[in-house]
Amino acid sequence: AILDTGMYAHESFAGMTVSQLDLVGGADAVVTDYDSHGTAVASVSAQVAPASDILSIRVLDAEGLGNSYTVASGIVTAVDSGASVINLSVGGYSDSTVLREAVAYAIDSGVAVVAAAGNDGSNAPSYPAAYEGVVGVSAVDAEGQIAHFSNYGDAVDLAAPGVEIVAAWEDSASVTMSGTSAAAPFVTGAVAALLSTGIAATGAEAVGMLETHAADLGTTGVDADFGYGALQLGELF
Repeated sequence: AILDTGMYAHESFAGMTVSQLDLVGGADAVVTDYDSHGTAVASVSAQVAPASDILSIRVLDAEGLGNSYTVASGIVTAVDSGASVINLSVGGYSDSTVLREAVAYAIDSGVAVVAAAGNDGSNAPSYPAAYEGVVGVSAVDAEGQIAHFSNYGDAVDLAAPGVEIVAAWEDSASVTMSGTSAAAPFVTGAVAALLSTGIAATGAEAVGMLETHAADLGTTGVDADFGYGALQLGELF
């Protein structure tokens, strides 16, 4: 499940089953360039897990704005719709009871929850990435260095590519995007790939495999920049 701005049809999703739900409805502001954010995020996961299905749940408007209640509703809807893994390339610095409880509902239901760590170069906890059980994802560049914009800290569990990532955009176009929003769906796609190929039986097992096989960058062991390390799939497939 991709909880974001919704998705446009794009050749990146050819052969995949894509379902869409809209929890925002007509509450849109003027359409902006951010409107294709969900399409881009979904396309990153699709590149990693082309055999999976996508459930797009629109929880953000065309300017990328939303609220904790709508995101929480999206999480519950994704779980109840049968999602195995949820991608949240969204975040904010205010804790929310309703969002925390929705995340707990997903995790207790056996659904893996992956979230972007944030793009402010800060170690302040960003939610939902900072919630217990959520896989918080920081961004690394092509040299294996943490991106200058990437948040870091206790909320980071894994790092993934997040600088100049080629992704889908509306009208069959592509875009180069940078941010932890681009890094998180690599991890989401990896979880989906492990599940769709039968290598992992549960989301928690898939996450554990990714953490075990991550490339240990920075300080030896778990650290604030990379968590368990950078996503590394070569030994798993």
